Amino acid sequence: MLWSSGDIVIKNGINFGVTILLARLLTPTEFGTVALLAIFTGIAGSFVDAGFSSALVQKKVTNITEESTVLWFNLILGTIAMAILWITGPLIAAFYELPVLSPLIRVMAVNIIISALASVPNAILIKKLNFRLLTKINAISIIISSVIAVLMAWYGFGVWSLAAQMLSLSLASTILTWHLSTWRPSGVFSFPALKQLFGFGGYLFASSLLNIIFVNSYTIVIGRYFRVADLGHYQRATGLSESLSSLLSTVVGRVSFPLFSSIANDKDRLHRAAKLSVRATMLFNVPAMLGLFVVAESAVLTLYGDPWRQAVPYLKILAIAGLFLPMHSINLNLLLAQGYSKEHFYLEMTKKIAGIAFLIVGAWYGGVIGVAWATLALSIISFYINSYFTLKNIGYGFVGQLQDVLPILAVGLLMILSVFLVGYQLPEHSPLILVVKIATGVFVYYVLVKFLKLSAFTQTMDLLRKVNSRDEMGEV
Repeated sequence: MLWSSGDIVIKNGINFGVTILLARLLTPTEFGTVALLAIFTGIAGSFVDAGFSSALVQKKVTNITEESTVLWFNLILGTIAMAILWITGPLIAAFYELPVLSPLIRVMAVNIIISALASVPNAILIKKLNFRLLTKINAISIIISSVIAVLMAWYGFGVWSLAAQMLSLSLASTILTWHLSTWRPSGVFSFPALKQLFGFGGYLFASSLLNIIFVNSYTIVIGRYFRVADLGHYQRATGLSESLSSLLSTVVGRVSFPLFSSIANDKDRLHRAAKLSVRATMLFNVPAMLGLFVVAESAVLTLYGDPWRQAVPYLKILAIAGLFLPMHSINLNLLLAQGYSKEHFYLEMTKKIAGIAFLIVGAWYGGVIGVAWATLALSIISFYINSYFTLKNIGYGFVGQLQDVLPILAVGLLMILSVFLVGYQLPEHSPLILVVKIATGVFVYYVLVKFLKLSAFTQTMDLLRKVNSRDEMGEV
C-alpha cells in the first residue's frame, strides 16, 4: 500500500504541476480538442486488454503459456484497434467539424499498440505486489513525458503537445517495464488457455467497455452540442477533481484487488479487510474532496488563471461527486476478487443505463452544468448499487459502510465551515490565501479526528505503526 501510494502520489503530483503549466500555455479549446478523442481511444484501448490481464491477477496460479497467450492476443487486438482508428479518423473529424482531429487521432492510435506490449508484464508485477518497481518505472516515465509536453507547448505546438505527452508516457513506460522486469514470453499461443481466462476476463472486458463509453460520453454531448471551449473547462474541472479522488481510489484499487483475491475464501478476513479499507480510505478522501469544494474558486483562479473561471461551478459539483469514488473501487474489487465478473458486468450495465439517462436529461435541461449534476446523482446511486453484492456476500452493505463513514463526514463538514469562515475574512484569490485556507482545513481536521478519537483514525494509525514495526511485520 505504501509503495503504491508513493507511485500514485508521484504521478499525480508531477501531472498536477505539469497540467498547471500547460493550462497557462494552452487554451481551454486546445484541451477540449484532445478531450474529444478520449472516448474513441478509450474504446480502442479496452480491446487491447479485454480483461485478460486482470484475469491473470485474479487467478491464484498462472503459467507461462497463459501469460504469453494473453500478450499475443492483446497485441493482435491492439493492431486491429489501431487500424480502425486510422481508417475512421476522417469520419471523426467530420462529425465534430474539426479537421485537426484526423491526424491527431492517428498519432494517438499508436499509443494503443505500445500499451499492449506492457499489459502482461505490468499484470505480473501487480500480481506479485511488486509496486516498488512499478513506482520507479512510472516516476521516470512521467518525468520524461512531462518535459516533452511542456517544451512542445512552450514552442507553440498546441494540441500536439498533449498528444505527445500521452504517447511518450506509454513509450517510456513500456521500454522501462521490459528492461527492468524479469518476465519474458514464450512463442506459445493456447486457445484453451484463452478460453479459460475469458470466463472471468470476458465479463470484465464488457464492464470496462461500458465504463469507458459512459465516462467519456460527456465529451460527445458537450463537444457536439456545445462549444469545444466548454468541454475544455469541464474536462479541466474533472481532471482537478479526479487528481484527488482518483488518487486514493487508484491506490486502493491496485492493492485491494490482488489482496482481496488472496483471502477471497475467508469471509471473516474479507469483511475485516473491507471495513478497514473503507474507514482508512475515507479518512483521507472526505477532507480532500470537501476541502476542494470550499476552495474551488481560489484553486482554479490561482492555479490556472482567469481564462478558466468557467470551470469553478463544475468543479464544486464534481468534488462532491468524488466523495465516494474510492468506495466504488473497494466494493467492485471485493466482487471481482471472489470471481464474480458476471455480476460485476450486470452492475456496470445497470449503472451505465441509468447514467446515460441522467446525462441526457441533465444536458437537455441544464446544459453543461446539468451534466455535472447528473454525474453527482449517478455517484450516489452507484454507491448503493455497488454495495449490494458486498452485503449479500460478506454482510457489509450500504448501511454498514455509511455508518462507518458518517463520523468522518461530520468532522469534514466542521472542517469546511472553518475554512469558509477564515476565507470570508480574507481578500480574494491569491496563492498565499489559498495556502492559508488549505493549512486551516488540514489543521482543524487533524485536531478534530485526534481529539474525538475516531475509530477510522486510530485503526489507520495502528496499522501504519505495525507496518513500520519490524517485530510485528510477520504478523501483518
